[in-house]
Amino acid sequence: HSLDASCLVLGLKQFSESFSTVHDAVYTYAGACMDEILANLKQAYVDTVSFDIWTEFLTANGLEVSPDNAAPIVGNLDLNRVLDSDYIFA
Repeated sequence: HSLDASCLVLGLKQFSESFSTVHDAVYTYAGACMDEILANLKQAYVDTVSFDIWTEFLTANGLEVSPDNAAPIVGNLDLNRVLDSDYIFA
């Protein structure tokens, strides 16, 4: 849920139209603004999931970043492909 919230905050902070949210859903009037909100949310998703939260967590808690406490394995998806996709959420 925290990543969903991060995506929404980042994606909507520059959105120029009126909107409302309920949990992890966004409501706005359909129309030309849909392209803007979709682009904003895609970029926010890429920014959110690209952030190295593991290193940030270790550093914030005074823990050493070392091979002994390496980050979990991540895949090789090119997250920038999300920017060209038709959809970003299921």
